[in-house]
Amino acid sequence: MDPALLSAVVERQQDGVFIIEMNAEHPLRPRVVYANPAFYTLTGFDADDIAKGAYPQLLGPETDRALVYACALRVASGEPVACEVLLYRKDGSHFWAEARSHPLDEPVNRCVLMLRDVSARRASDERLRLLSQALEQANDAVVITDATPPSRGGPLIVYANPALLGATGYELDEIVGRPSLSIVAGSNDPALLASVRRNVELGLSNEREALITRKDGSTFWMEVVAKPFDDAFEQRSYRILIGRDITLRKRAYNQISLLMAAAEGAPDRIVLYERAADGRLEVAYENAAAARDGRHRLFEMLAPSSPTAERTQAQLLRGELVAQYVVDDRAADGPSIDEFSARAIRNVGDTIEAVITIERRIQEGGHRRRKTDA
Repeated sequence: MDPALLSAVVERQQDGVFIIEMNAEHPLRPRVVYANPAFYTLTGFDADDIAKGAYPQLLGPETDRALVYACALRVASGEPVACEVLLYRKDGSHFWAEARSHPLDEPVNRCVLMLRDVSARRASDERLRLLSQALEQANDAVVITDATPPSRGGPLIVYANPALLGATGYELDEIVGRPSLSIVAGSNDPALLASVRRNVELGLSNEREALITRKDGSTFWMEVVAKPFDDAFEQRSYRILIGRDITLRKRAYNQISLLMAAAEGAPDRIVLYERAADGRLEVAYENAAAARDGRHRLFEMLAPSSPTAERTQAQLLRGELVAQYVVDDRAADGPSIDEFSARAIRNVGDTIEAVITIERRIQEGGHRRRKTDA
């Protein structure tokens, strides 16, 4: 090859290229005899620096000198070598370099080294490594699928983290390649299933609460957020699904709904009090019977003018049940006797945060009984 043409190729190389003379006594202090412009740009050194022997200055405090030394010995024995090593610029900053070295003669006196800055790739790899570890240790289920639409049998699962595998009972090789919609239980609302399929078909996001099928056929509730995303490197589209088991939350919600229904239908007057922003207790909930009665005895008992205020306050703070028989004089057909009870259900320090009261009418009209502690 024409030497001038070869020189032009090297001069225009985007990778830093330099040629060194081997130093058997000091393998890490060879003499640099040539460097191309890309080398100067990458390292910040110039021709005057090279004339003074710049190569040792590429090695800094965090450079793996043992690796560089081992590579130098391998090159000296006539072996081409490639490695990634942390090198330093003239200004003291560092960068990760992919270094390739080839002997130029036999026996080896000179070799050529090519440096490529791979700092961005290393940083990207590190982010991917951390992301991978986070996904593997996450409590939420994470699934990645391809962009195959449901009408063509997709989307197909390409990744599932341990949380998803633990929740469903599948092994990774059992679930990868399956349509993601195959683990969505058929017992879900048909309208929900149709909406999910339509959004996936159109490449839209999904945010749903759905029943998911385990490997053994049982189901559980999962809150799922699914979004499409593009991989710029592969120029392909994927979908990521993040799910959380909400079975306990659903069960608790159903239980609360049943309790609320029972409370609303109860003949007893049930009131829940919570502390407001101004520090005073206020009615947070009252059932239909309490709303019709319109009287809140807890406020009367805790009023500063009430003789029971101090004692009731102390009992509630201690978490004790406050139980009394009280006389209601409002009825036109004579006084009635009610059984009243109150208990703090949440205290913080010396502050009553929440109280529930229940009043039950045990006698209408008849003999009048004075207020007594039960």
